Amino acid sequence: MRVRALAPLVGALLGAIACAPSAAQRPSVIEVETTRFDGVHYPVPSALPLMVQPPPSPMDDARLASTATVPPIALPLPVATADLHNAAIRDRETEMLTRQYLHWVEQMYRIVRQLSAGGAMADPLALRKWHADAVGEMGQLIEEAAALEGAFVDLAQDVGVDLAGSLYEPGRAGRVRLLFRMTACVRRDLAERTRDGLDYLDARRRGLEDAELRAALVATPAQIDHQTDALIRQTSATLTCAQLAGQTLGGP
Repeated sequence: MRVRALAPLVGALLGAIACAPSAAQRPSVIEVETTRFDGVHYPVPSALPLMVQPPPSPMDDARLASTATVPPIALPLPVATADLHNAAIRDRETEMLTRQYLHWVEQMYRIVRQLSAGGAMADPLALRKWHADAVGEMGQLIEEAAALEGAFVDLAQDVGVDLAGSLYEPGRAGRVRLLFRMTACVRRDLAERTRDGLDYLDARRRGLEDAELRAALVATPAQIDHQTDALIRQTSATLTCAQLAGQTLGGP
């Protein structure tokens, strides 16, 4: 199966997160809101060379506004209420988000590695079911990433940094661009995976059983190819974000 082409990707993904220690999971929250930046006119940053950025998150998917199956849990200092204009607080929240995301990627890597190995034991629904189980956790990370993304837009305006410039420019400008693109990348990656999990939950609510969903994914060679292409593209997008996160923590 063409899914074996994932092997180099999962190897690179593991390398991207190997240097970052795992962080304990924080509680999940219900609300998942994407920050709007009224009046901001910075151009959209270009993709990194040879890396495909995840597609933008559609703003019309109402399901991303709430994960109603997850009970609300009050956090000691939710990022939405933190003073992200305070450099120390912003740095702390950015590191926390980065480590949480890399910890989440480690868990996802194990499932993708099993799928890339192929064989009769590889369940094509495994990743979608895991996405469904992680909807609440991903929702919290999306909210955190969106708040920090907005904070870095504000910071760029304050210090006169063009966010469309090079990540490799020495000094503050390159660092601000890196942090902005990392948080935007994390938000888009997790929003896409959240939609995948919600699609699975919606199908189950309509009465479809796992056996039916599993059979539909591999019914024809064309459907198998489509499933494989989607998995490769999704994993490549996550690899881009993991590499940015590694750079944020001082990795290669």
